[in-house]
Amino acid sequence: MLRSLVGSEMCIRDRFRNNPFAHRIVDVFSERGDETLTFEEFLDVFSVFSARATKEDKIKVAFRIYDFDDNGFIDPVDLEMVMDTMLRLADEEDAERLSQEERICIIQRVITEGDPSITEEDQQKHGWQNVGQISYHEFERIMHRVPDFESKFYISF
Repeated sequence: MLRSLVGSEMCIRDRFRNNPFAHRIVDVFSERGDETLTFEEFLDVFSVFSARATKEDKIKVAFRIYDFDDNGFIDPVDLEMVMDTMLRLADEEDAERLSQEERICIIQRVITEGDPSITEEDQQKHGWQNVGQISYHEFERIMHRVPDFESKFYISF
């Protein structure tokens, strides 16, 4: 009987092959943190990525995926890791089209959009990596404004 799935085996599956966040998804759902999923955890993954999952459940999981350091906030360092993860699938030429300055600009924009109390002046004064963070509540507010979030946070079976 199948008791667990190794993370790398799950990544090979057709549904996750081209998903740059496959390893992070395994990290989020694996209670042991050992890159394996029990069968129940495996079902939880597919449940939240199904068309029947609620928007709230999808938002909770998306937040956990983007909160790389698991501190309950999405901060500039987490956003930098999100960008790096997304660019891993791009070929070198495409990945290089986004300069470090452009990455910083995108991160600053996301932080100021998510945390309105942070200004660009604050980010320049204290360093872009040290200012601002997005709480779950702020992330939820942002995601409710994304009309196609539910349809994009989906894996067909």
